[in-house]
Amino acid sequence: MIIDEIYHDKYFDPCSVQDTRNLIEALNWTLPDSYWMTRCKGHLVTELDYAIALGSVVDWAEFCLGPSPPPNLPSHPEGLEFIFPDAPFRFGSDSEESSGLESRAWWLNLDDVSRYIGLEDTLIRLSESLDGRPIHAAVGFSQGGALAAMVTSLCDSSMDGTRRGLLAAQGIPVDTFLKNLPGQQPLEFVVCNWGFRGTMKYYSGFYTSTLTTPSLHIIAALDTLIDEKQGLDIVSDFERLELVYHLDGHYILRDRVFLDRVGQFFGGSCCHGGVQAMLINCRDARC
Repeated sequence: MIIDEIYHDKYFDPCSVQDTRNLIEALNWTLPDSYWMTRCKGHLVTELDYAIALGSVVDWAEFCLGPSPPPNLPSHPEGLEFIFPDAPFRFGSDSEESSGLESRAWWLNLDDVSRYIGLEDTLIRLSESLDGRPIHAAVGFSQGGALAAMVTSLCDSSMDGTRRGLLAAQGIPVDTFLKNLPGQQPLEFVVCNWGFRGTMKYYSGFYTSTLTTPSLHIIAALDTLIDEKQGLDIVSDFERLELVYHLDGHYILRDRVFLDRVGQFFGGSCCHGGVQAMLINCRDARC
């Protein structure tokens, strides 16, 4: 079949997937589930057997080809750019080579009582890594969630001289951060997964006045690393917020209900002219 010629091509790539979809749509073909089932690597997805046992309906064509890409947002006709910066501090590896399995941190002293080692350098390096282009959103998990809130405050200080002065007085390189991002405006939204405040003794300037950036906060009832009070403290620093509780521990949720909720928040907030979103993610479970 023509589809097989595309699907089994040794150069099969995401463009080929879209070619397959386009061909099926153009010719108005409907291929049976049995066809797609023989071309799926179902053994790689542990949840598949469980879903079938529960009686869930599997869209085998989508499972084989992947979900169709969403249309571009009307406000972003050229699409969105996602940036995934790496935290500078590495753990668990003696090699100078970067590894996808190593743990990283944005600063040392992983608590909310100490002055953080390396935070100031992290903020400068983060702004330098963006090649002088402003960002429009931030998403972070755990220590990355705390950093996302800090970045939100730094961006807000571009329009808030009082906040900017307070941050500078505490030794935060706010002027350098904004100089590296000319034209930076307050963010369109922020997502703090299991975020927390920095040590208030040293970093209260980030949180002195309420942030108006739309925010989504996720708090885990069984989280033993960041407790509910820490999560609610950072929530109280935002004026326009959504709060999601879940009954699990300290890890990033991937279930459909949770992802739909994040997607709805993202789509509802992303209604202006931004083109970049920074996903701040620390791979150390303690971060």
